[in-house]
Amino acid sequence: MSGVGTKRIHFSEEFRTSIIAIDEYNSIDFCGKLYNPFLKQSVEVKSFQHLIKEIDTLMDEIGCPMSGMEKRSFKKRTQSDERETRISEKAQVPRGKAATFAIRIQYRNNASWQGTVKWIEGEAEECFRSMLELFWLLDSALERD
Repeated sequence: MSGVGTKRIHFSEEFRTSIIAIDEYNSIDFCGKLYNPFLKQSVEVKSFQHLIKEIDTLMDEIGCPMSGMEKRSFKKRTQSDERETRISEKAQVPRGKAATFAIRIQYRNNASWQGTVKWIEGEAEECFRSMLELFWLLDSALERD
């Protein structure tokens, strides 16, 4: 039976939105910090792929939004270390040196994400239908000369 032995907690809508403060961008990838009210402290991300893994793991821990599929792997899954979490305290989130985005994931269907991304400095918001589309939206904002 899937889900046996996994800790799944359900929280309010505010946990669907994560902030990514991007400090460095090198024309194809970025690094920065991930913030979410569920996390006790920020998580350093070193690439877009790392960001995807961290947010997807976070969504699994929160149980919101529910994943539309069970993850598959070549490796046998083991119980991973639980990271320190907290219940939301309205904290001021620092802005990234290059850009800051609020990523709200509404659905996790078809092995991808659907939601909205808000570019804080550019005061623009767009919907995305896949992780690839999210990548292109972030890249287009960071690409400014």
